[in-house]
Amino acid sequence: MTTPHGAVVTLDAMRYGTLTHWLTAVLCGVWFVGFGWSEPHTALLATPLVIAGAALLPVSARGGAALVVLAQIVTLIAGAGWGNVELVLMMAFALFTLGRTDSQWWPGVAAVLVGAGASAARDGITVGKFAIVGVLYAMLWLFGVVVRHRAIGAYRAVAQATELARQDPEVVSARLAVAERAQLADKAIFAIRAAILRMQDAARDALNGLDAESVRAVHSRGVTAVAELGELLGLLREPPPADDPPRPSLATPATKNRDLYPALGITVVLGVVWFAAPGLELGVGVLVLYVGTIAAVALRRVAPVTACLVAAVASVVAAIDPPAVPEQLLPAAAGYALIAWTVASHTIYRVWTAWALLIAAAVSVAVSYGLRGIAFILLIFAASTWAGYAWHERDRILRAAELRSKSLQAQIKDATLTATRAERLGLARELHDVTSHSVGAMLMQAGAARALRDSAPAEARAALTTVIDTADAALQGIDVLVAALDGGDYGPMWYSYADTCDLREALDRLIQDMSVIGMDITTELHELPQSPALTAATFRVVQEGLANAARHAPGAKVRVSVARNAHTYIVRISDDGADTSVMSGFGFGLAGLRERVQSCAGEFSAGREGDRGFTIEARLPLDGGRALE
Repeated sequence: MTTPHGAVVTLDAMRYGTLTHWLTAVLCGVWFVGFGWSEPHTALLATPLVIAGAALLPVSARGGAALVVLAQIVTLIAGAGWGNVELVLMMAFALFTLGRTDSQWWPGVAAVLVGAGASAARDGITVGKFAIVGVLYAMLWLFGVVVRHRAIGAYRAVAQATELARQDPEVVSARLAVAERAQLADKAIFAIRAAILRMQDAARDALNGLDAESVRAVHSRGVTAVAELGELLGLLREPPPADDPPRPSLATPATKNRDLYPALGITVVLGVVWFAAPGLELGVGVLVLYVGTIAAVALRRVAPVTACLVAAVASVVAAIDPPAVPEQLLPAAAGYALIAWTVASHTIYRVWTAWALLIAAAVSVAVSYGLRGIAFILLIFAASTWAGYAWHERDRILRAAELRSKSLQAQIKDATLTATRAERLGLARELHDVTSHSVGAMLMQAGAARALRDSAPAEARAALTTVIDTADAALQGIDVLVAALDGGDYGPMWYSYADTCDLREALDRLIQDMSVIGMDITTELHELPQSPALTAATFRVVQEGLANAARHAPGAKVRVSVARNAHTYIVRISDDGADTSVMSGFGFGLAGLRERVQSCAGEFSAGREGDRGFTIEARLPLDGGRALE
């Protein structure tokens, strides 16, 4: 069977286990023998057909139903009387199972017609008898059909949960995280590129006339670019936004108290009967039974245990003072059916215990009417409980599928949040490394041009030229970052030095650029790492260390060293400055370095040394980059 969405539905979950359906078969056989004992003993020859049919139904609904209908024909031939209930339970089981598991209509219709004909033919067939039995059997079969369609709808949720289970949370989260990274990167890179271009354009304008307003505009735009970049990096480093809080329940008092309606309905029916039949005598036991049953129906959902106990106590009182005629039990039987229907939806042990007590109490009321009275009460409870359990099958399936889906969605959500967080941090690190050094250097040069405009115009123009050249290098680095993002990996990007794979050359050019702006740098570059992850980490540590010294300790002596011992590369940048600069950084450089070094299984430290000087040190294991490559 296939749902409209293409999900294959086998209905295997609708079938019983081997032990369960054999116990059901034995129960049906005991029922048949117990209530068929008063019939001609030749009718008991149908017992094997009853047991075999009940055992076969969960495996082959058509075959099992055929055996049950055949048992109906055997009892007819044997001379069983009209009105006996020895096959009612078995026919209900067969017709319901046939409707629930067979998607074609004709087997059910055939079973209803043949079964109803064989039953109505006892003691002579009449149209009225055939109509009564036919309607009853048709309702049982149609109930199974409705339950099957409800279950198929539920299995769509199962199919969705199964499809969700096939998805690897890490793969899904990575895909979602990359999509968010691409969206964030587009916005961030556009904003940073625009800020750098505005500053570069202002530097070109100021280079021509070197008027005060133009030079001041360069510095102003540099301050704005620094502020925008800092704000952007801060947003990227914030955790992803949380989901919206769950909406409040839309349940209303009317839906919570819907069980008051059937209770009120039973009360109204009893009132009408009372006034329509003024000569009807109702004893104390019957009145207590009616009141107790109505109260139990009203409580059956909000307090099922209490409902069963209230109905049981009322039934015991009615057993002491039983109704004068069996028909007076019908309103109570309707209440029993509703309570049993509700109990069938519960999995709590104490609810079923209270339900068993109610059955015992109800049977005690029916004892006064003999075996058929007991059979009637047991049939009411069996049919209602069975029908209620089947009806709520969809709810059980949906709950199981919902729990499974929620669990899988929670796994995917957690993995997505983790992956998204990592992607945002990675993007923030790369943007910081690619642009913050350049933007900071441009701002420093803009400040120098503003300070030297009157006293040293040539040096001011040189500073503005440096702003323009640094902007070109920054834009080139952004282009490299965009290409890396489009390729799905950041790679060993060294902003404007991405066209070379030689770390020593990249470091020399970086140090040369920083020396141009007035930094006093001493280097000791011994053996350098070769793997892409470690070379990128080494370059970023040196780059951030120099940028940090330029911002916070201008004019200080800076020492850069990279060395290797037996198991570790040691990257160290130190200065002897007093941190007198009024320039502020972005606040994310050291945090990004720590994350980058830790991703290579390394150790990172940064701090002051005494009253003067600041040191950044990274220890990178020789094999620390293998997991990233």
